Amino acid sequence: MHMVRRPICYLSGAFIVGISAMAVWERGSVISLLIVVGFLVLLGINLPIGKESWPKLGPQAASILILLLLGGGFYQQESQRSFVLHELEGNIGTVTGRVIFVEEKPETTQYLTILCHEVGGVDHIPGDEKILYRVYDGEQSLVDLTGKMVQIRGKIIIPNPARNPACFDYQKYLRSRGIGTLMDGKLTDIQVMEENLGSDFWKAIFRTMNQAAISKKLFLNRLQMNLNDKQYGLAAGMLFGDKNQMDEDLLGMFQKNATAHLLAVSGLHVGLFYMFMRFFARIFQRDHSLIWNVLILTVLFIYGFLS
Repeated sequence: MHMVRRPICYLSGAFIVGISAMAVWERGSVISLLIVVGFLVLLGINLPIGKESWPKLGPQAASILILLLLGGGFYQQESQRSFVLHELEGNIGTVTGRVIFVEEKPETTQYLTILCHEVGGVDHIPGDEKILYRVYDGEQSLVDLTGKMVQIRGKIIIPNPARNPACFDYQKYLRSRGIGTLMDGKLTDIQVMEENLGSDFWKAIFRTMNQAAISKKLFLNRLQMNLNDKQYGLAAGMLFGDKNQMDEDLLGMFQKNATAHLLAVSGLHVGLFYMFMRFFARIFQRDHSLIWNVLILTVLFIYGFLS
């Protein structure tokens, strides 16, 4: 594989390596240096050798260096990003926003990821600020709220960072999802808002989000009816990355055997799903059809959203 044939792989890899190096910087600059050096060595091995390729190496090397720095800068900016809702920490606030994901936890706990539109007591809020709304008395499933505009009320909380070095950092994890603030509330504190979107495009997008989430819920309910608890937890984990229903002993076995990555939706899952779709495309002789390929991309995006 030569860089002139697959430049996007190296360029995107440089950006990701820049992010990774900055992410582990606080654990030790040596580790960050090893990550960058390892990438550059791999890059050097795959570079085309020959006098005719030398004139192209300068611009390519400059592009890779720039993307390494951009990746590191992007991570640094996101890790130091300020959230408007932090100004209201400890207060009871009212937020209006759109539900983009609902995660059902064991028992009656449900987490709603909400894209904020308006916040009481705040004049302006960035369009990409999200909040994680935690409901602990959610006996009724809230999955059908996905894609809908709601008004919520509850106590505003800033997530705690890791208390010990090298331990799980819940604050950073939420930041990686664009979430900077928590809010605790009750089922009765959620009110569905009426809205006039106007655009048929956005109506279709939000309706698709809602129907996809409901279909996933119905599918999981069907699995739960036909499988025992351990089998159901394993199936939910491997299909959608949902480890909430998994048996703790079984989850511990995956972690001890270093196979826990199978329970996180990754390129492996997407690749298998893509191969499955391509197989049917070839059966119906539609593997070169533009409409079929657009359909495959749409389904993959929906799968990523559900996971």
